[in-house]
Amino acid sequence: MKIITLISLLTFSTFSSALSVFSMNLHCGLDDWQSRMDMVVDEIVEMNPDVIGLQEVCYNDEMNMTKYIGDSLGKKGYPVKSLLTIDTHRSFLRY
Repeated sequence: MKIITLISLLTFSTFSSALSVFSMNLHCGLDDWQSRMDMVVDEIVEMNPDVIGLQEVCYNDEMNMTKYIGDSLGKKGYPVKSLLTIDTHRSFLRY
């Protein structure tokens, strides 16, 4: 009887709420990235996802897309609990 209760509780807690994910490829800031980033930030805030996954988030001397997006989300009151970046786009320069 205790096993059935435990399984029921695990099932309920696992499926009681959905995890929402936002994913987008930013194409390394090609074209008018400044206005695109503002639209992306607005969409993230509107969707209010639990996890955000962005591909080709790049930086150079003129722009740092990660910092811009993180700062913009913070200014709009979106709670960023953790920010992890993996630079695979330019990793070939390291090896």
